[in-house]
Amino acid sequence: PKGLLPNRAEHEAHMNDSVSLSHRLYRFLLRAYPPSFYAEYGDEMALTFRDSCRAEYRQHGALGVASKWAETVPDFVVSMTDEHMQEEFQMAKTNLVRILAVAGIVGGALWIASGIMLFMRAPGIPGGEADYLLPLIAFGPVTAGLLGVYLHPARSWPIASKFTLLLAVAGGLWATFIPLFITNFWLVMMLGFLVQIGGLSLVGLLLLAQPATRQWAILFIALAVTMFMLNGEENWRGLFVAVAGILYIALFALLLGGSLNRQSKPPLAA
Repeated sequence: PKGLLPNRAEHEAHMNDSVSLSHRLYRFLLRAYPPSFYAEYGDEMALTFRDSCRAEYRQHGALGVASKWAETVPDFVVSMTDEHMQEEFQMAKTNLVRILAVAGIVGGALWIASGIMLFMRAPGIPGGEADYLLPLIAFGPVTAGLLGVYLHPARSWPIASKFTLLLAVAGGLWATFIPLFITNFWLVMMLGFLVQIGGLSLVGLLLLAQPATRQWAILFIALAVTMFMLNGEENWRGLFVAVAGILYIALFALLLGGSLNRQSKPPLAA
């Protein structure tokens, strides 16, 4: 009936005002989320809330919109807090990975310095345990870099690859810290050295079949072969030490580049 049209128009006007106000207020509150979350999900969440408010108003009037707010606010507070905690955790983890990558690059530089020192040694002078001293000092930083690989790109690798990489990390930690507890440590330290070589070889072979991880596989395998060759011909030892340092720097530069380019994305569950 014609007499009801003004009331319907008035009802629609009140609904639009109420829904529009709720929509603007909710969009403002969404800015309390981390910027990355808001950029990705803010528009969708605001439109969903607006449609829900419109549906509630049509069914229950202003009381329906109020009940929608009463339902939304507690979930909003919990979700927003959880997102900030996850964002801070991811940022701390990313910063840790970058520090470990830099440590690995420093370790690789020490390997190169050791190789140069071996090249500069006068011909005919025999080598000895001193040939291994600087690379073994660098074992701690390069193992820290491998731990960074485990924490960042390896999280998406198959479980077998992650396990073998962790084995390489364990071998490096053993070779790094065992001298602190025993005096005649060379044989025990070399055991950790060989464990790391074996771990790098295995993880490289496991990753070789996957195009997305092939660059990591090639670096791991090349490192394992180069490090194994350190026990070969003494005249070529300096070359192998320097090449190992270059490969370590390439490996951890790849890690550092990946962490710097990482886009922080909220989890889909959020």
